Amino acid sequence: MFQRNLKNKLFLGLNIFALALFFCLVFCLPPALAFQPAPRNITIKGKITNNANTVAISGAIIELYQNTASVATALADSTGNYKISYKISGTYTLKASATDYEPQEQVITVRTGRSYTYDFALKKITSQSPKIASINPADGTLFYEGDSVAISITGYLVGVQYQFSIDGVIKQSWSSSSTYNWVTNSQLFGKHKIKVEVKNSFGSAYKEAEVYILKKPISPPSI
Repeated sequence: MFQRNLKNKLFLGLNIFALALFFCLVFCLPPALAFQPAPRNITIKGKITNNANTVAISGAIIELYQNTASVATALADSTGNYKISYKISGTYTLKASATDYEPQEQVITVRTGRSYTYDFALKKITSQSPKIASINPADGTLFYEGDSVAISITGYLVGVQYQFSIDGVIKQSWSSSSTYNWVTNSQLFGKHKIKVEVKNSFGSAYKEAEVYILKKPISPPSI
């Protein structure tokens, strides 16, 4: 009799605990935490080929950009196929590039939980070395401490890789990324030399600029 009563009490106690836990999960936690569904990926896939003969381009680089920032990257396999998984809906630029081919871009809008196919047919470039027309920022540009400086170049830049250096120190080694964001600080007062180098299978080029970092002026106190 005693054991039966003990079992009944244990059973009742477990039921009460389970019920209390359920009510706590439902009413105590914020809805976003209590019933948050598992995130669903965005799948972006496709094939990279030569536009002249549809031959797959193995090792082509596919990058997903939000503004100027690369947020996801993939490499085409031996059959030219690639696949990118991402989690945030929005509008992006999808870029495909490969050595000796002209890069291509597509502006795409994607949503979570969906799969998209974007193929690229790249055009093989002629035997021409890169040529740099201008560098940004221009020679003699002034900045204040804390400014973010987007370093880039313009010109004939087909099938190239980029390398960025500041005062002789490599900040971003050879890659297909055409922009480097340099964030200045109070330790960088004075003159600095920016150098951007480019290369492809047919040659290389570089351009330099001297810029100046100034101390940010102090605003007078309000009266």
